[in-house]
Amino acid sequence: MPLKRCGKDGWKWGDSGECYTGPGAKKKAIKQGVAIEGPQKFSQKAYEEGIDISESEINYALEIAYQDGMNFSEGLAMSTQLFCIEGFTEEITESNFYLPDDSEYLDFEEAEEEWDFAKDRPGLWENIRKKKEREGKNYKPAKPGDKDRPDPDAFKKAQSAEKKKKNVKLNKPFRTPGGPKKFSVYVKNEKGNVVKVNFGDPNMEIKRDDPARRKSFRARHNCSNPGPKWKARYWSCRQWRAGSPVKG
Repeated sequence: MPLKRCGKDGWKWGDSGECYTGPGAKKKAIKQGVAIEGPQKFSQKAYEEGIDISESEINYALEIAYQDGMNFSEGLAMSTQLFCIEGFTEEITESNFYLPDDSEYLDFEEAEEEWDFAKDRPGLWENIRKKKEREGKNYKPAKPGDKDRPDPDAFKKAQSAEKKKKNVKLNKPFRTPGGPKKFSVYVKNEKGNVVKVNFGDPNMEIKRDDPARRKSFRARHNCSNPGPKWKARYWSCRQWRAGSPVKG
């Protein structure tokens, strides 16, 4: 992933880029990426890797590129590619883990697999216990509103999951009303590790049943070659396939 986290709350571009922290850190890393890669390569990498970039951040990247001398046709190509980013992949953490109920899963006609996350990954409460041991008297539990503190619903879900040792379904997307995208799905990446893929614009209605719109979408996203399951484009293309409505 070219745009990545660094330090506690920092952002950087690539492995060798400077780690920016504080307000505007992510935009500074994006500016660094445009400078390192150039507009065309930046947008290509961003699209292929499915980086987590918002509309305002895309506009910022375009502004930086225009300031550096990008012409209109190059800007149009860059804009088109960046706005085609359907989502992003992230490692599972205490703050982004969500345990769907069975009724929340959607059928994308993919082979289902069970993942015993309680066995494979230390649970939320086990991590807190270890943190207490590690920090001793200096331990301070996260307060409501802290960035790394899951919301109350996430706490309840995680606590319930720890007690029940309930498995998570892989390759079964579910809706995410609280974001960051319209859907998420747990899958195994190329190393066999389970990751969370977030995809779909929550602010747009899907017009998949319109043949012209479906053809346009699949052409823009190169759905004839959607890439691996651990990338957002794969799942967006699955969603926009003909004659196979999402069930659930």
